Order: sequence, then structure tokens, then C-alpha cells
Amino acid sequence: YLFFAAGAMNIASWCVMLWAYFVKFGFKDFLVLHSTVYFGIDLAGPKYRIFFYPLFGTAVLLVNAFIVGRWGKRNVFLARGTAVIDIVILAVLAYASILLVNLNLQ
Repeated sequence: YLFFAAGAMNIASWCVMLWAYFVKFGFKDFLVLHSTVYFGIDLAGPKYRIFFYPLFGTAVLLVNAFIVGRWGKRNVFLARGTAVIDIVILAVLAYASILLVNLNLQ
């Protein structure tokens, strides 16, 4: 069940980014991709780069699914630990995706 939760978070991250790309950022060519409290905006780029967060999340999900598929039946601790790590990484990426969209809505 943990991998289904991780997959659902990854799908939600993709949906947020697709919605932002097509609905909210339709006419913008460049977006703010990173900002800090101390220095302000320090990375801007073309709007297709907002898909790097969900793409990285998909890569993490696929690598962890391969690890669990290969060695998960012999080691249940490895399977569950990998799933928990996967959920944590995807939750951070989903939160970063939402913050990225909110940063560009202002």
C-alpha cells in the first residue's frame, strides 16, 4: 500500500504541474524556478523546467520499484524501508512543486 501512496503523490505532483503549465502559465515564457529568503530570485528559466520535480519523482519511484521487485520478497524490511523513503522523497518534491507554482502566481 505504501507504493500506491507514493504513486498517488507522484501523479498529484504531475497534475499540479500540468495544470500550472497549461492553465496558469500559458503566456509566460520564463518562470522563477528558485528563490531564497536572503538573495531573492536566483534561478529563472523556460517554463518547461517546472517538470523537473515530477520527472525526478518518477525516476525515484521507478528505481525503488525495481529494487523492491528484485529483492523485496526476500527482505521485507528492505521493501518497506524503500517504500517509506520513497514517500518522504515524493512528499518533499510535491511540496516543492506547490511552492514553485505559488511563487510564480504572484
